[in-house]
Amino acid sequence: MKLDVPADSMLEGQLQVWQRSHREPSASLVDVARRAKASPTTVSRFFNQPDLVRPGTRQRIERAVAELGYLPNAAARALASRRSRRVGVVDQDGGHPGVGIDNRAAGRRIAAYLLDLGHSDFGVISAEIAQNDRARQRLAGVREAREARGGTAAPGSVEDVG
Repeated sequence: MKLDVPADSMLEGQLQVWQRSHREPSASLVDVARRAKASPTTVSRFFNQPDLVRPGTRQRIERAVAELGYLPNAAARALASRRSRRVGVVDQDGGHPGVGIDNRAAGRRIAAYLLDLGHSDFGVISAEIAQNDRARQRLAGVREAREARGGTAAPGSVEDVG
């Protein structure tokens, strides 16, 4: 459905939410399995332990994933494995989180902590950085910590979805 809504109107945001909620249902793991002529267990193994899947089967699954636009369901994975692979952090420097802190240092400190734990691939959810100097500074701190340890963000992995 195509509706013309004035840009920057309150309706534009509501329309975007409605459109997201009324998209065609995404492909499921079972759909991928059917298309690839493999079992759902094999498709799951493809995502979790790909070295255990035969090369020919991997190619069929990769092709089915691409054709269907399948994305693994992170919530389902977290429920099944009892691990979300997510870490939430509230950095408190002083009395109240986010009040009077050095945002760049907070970003460095959070990233350093995760790197010390052995994590190398993690993301940051932040406010829109275009017009938020605090969020921009926190993200800069995260990047500095990663770069100080020889790491960089993979191409395309830093995305402003504001």
